[in-house]
Amino acid sequence: MKKLAAMLLSVMMVFLFTACGGGNNDSEPAPADEPTPQTSEVSGIVEDLTDGELSIYTQAKESLTFNIENAEIDTEDSIESGDTATVEYTGKISDGHTEDCEVSKVTNEKGTESKLEGKVKEISQASGSIMITSDNKDYLFDVSDAREEAAKAAVGATVELKYTGLLENTDTTHAYMKTLKVTKAPEKKRVADTVKVKAVDEKVWTTKKVKIMDDTSKDAKKLGKVKKGTKLKRTGVLENGWSRVIYKDKDAFVKTKTLSTKKPKAKEDKKVEVAVAEKKTQEEQTVKADNSTGKAEEAVAEESKKPADEESGQTAEEEKPAAEEEQPAEEEKPAAEEEKPAEEEEQTAPEEKAEPKTLTDKGVCKDLDEKTIKLDNGNKYKIKNAKFEISPADDAIGQKVKVEYTEGTDQATRVYLADGAKAPDETGSGTSPVAWIVGIIIAAAIAAIIIVRKRRKV
Repeated sequence: MKKLAAMLLSVMMVFLFTACGGGNNDSEPAPADEPTPQTSEVSGIVEDLTDGELSIYTQAKESLTFNIENAEIDTEDSIESGDTATVEYTGKISDGHTEDCEVSKVTNEKGTESKLEGKVKEISQASGSIMITSDNKDYLFDVSDAREEAAKAAVGATVELKYTGLLENTDTTHAYMKTLKVTKAPEKKRVADTVKVKAVDEKVWTTKKVKIMDDTSKDAKKLGKVKKGTKLKRTGVLENGWSRVIYKDKDAFVKTKTLSTKKPKAKEDKKVEVAVAEKKTQEEQTVKADNSTGKAEEAVAEESKKPADEESGQTAEEEKPAAEEEQPAEEEKPAAEEEKPAEEEEQTAPEEKAEPKTLTDKGVCKDLDEKTIKLDNGNKYKIKNAKFEISPADDAIGQKVKVEYTEGTDQATRVYLADGAKAPDETGSGTSPVAWIVGIIIAAAIAAIIIVRKRRKV
């Protein structure tokens, strides 16, 4: 009995032990799977891809660089600056640092091209950049991807460029130029725009048939021709001997010496009338001088015939030549007649609007002879009767000179160095050469009479 109880007790203990052991195994939790890392993604504009590192500029205006050597790349073509890339990664980005991130995949999309038109303001081959002005704003682009096209552009040219990426106002840091096309060559700068000009607003008339040019340079384009007496509106007088006029509602250029502010007469040039009047006056003065000379010679001959001992009647006889000498004064009546043309000229004077002006041309003397002087601007002037203030004259060649000339002609009145010196005051008695000759002859006659009288007294 005791043995049976012991056996039952042993069986129960074994059963209990087994049950406890099985319960413990059932209560132990099964080993848990390791947690799957969370995948994140970020998109941005591709800035650069170098040595397995991809740099992008995000919408949050943050530049991030990822190592993509072990990442899957999904792209139709190579990844370029200006494309849009989406990076899938695990880990955490902290203050722009991506060292703890592991990239699993990069999906790339080609960037959308945008267009910008403007004029080239600057080009730097050294730095590989070009500045475009559009709508009064300047944009500086890198030309790394379009060097050949950029080399064909010039300052002032109109261009059309296409870029990808992001253009923030005038900030082109994340805008990448892809193509550059010149749509219009730069406008050629006119020589006239580099010359000092005096602004005027007046009517002028051509003094001969002249060409109308679009510039003052030697290779300027001819816009047309106008005949003598054509009225034009002058808006400027250039320092190089040209005038700016309005021709067909546009700026054009004509040589100043071919223009005059004086309206030409319909029938006869006033210069011809003046020349005729001057010639008539000179002829009358010549006749008067001949008469005075003849009477003076008669007086000398008459004095030499008188006896030397007739001193008592000498005074009376001496008064006769003196009276005879005074006779030319009576012949001054034609002077009143001479005044008639002057009066007639005064009556016609109101028809004159303005006297011819004296203008100044400036340039380098290229050629010089006894009759003419030629400047580097192509203008040529007659200097035969001009006041030449450069000595010796040969020193003028190669020097900057100023030529004063009468408007509407090529006749110079004065030539001097263009050193800023003022012209000397032009003063003079205005006595004509004929008057000087008459005076000399009369003085000689009087001197002869005095000598004869002295000899008689001796």
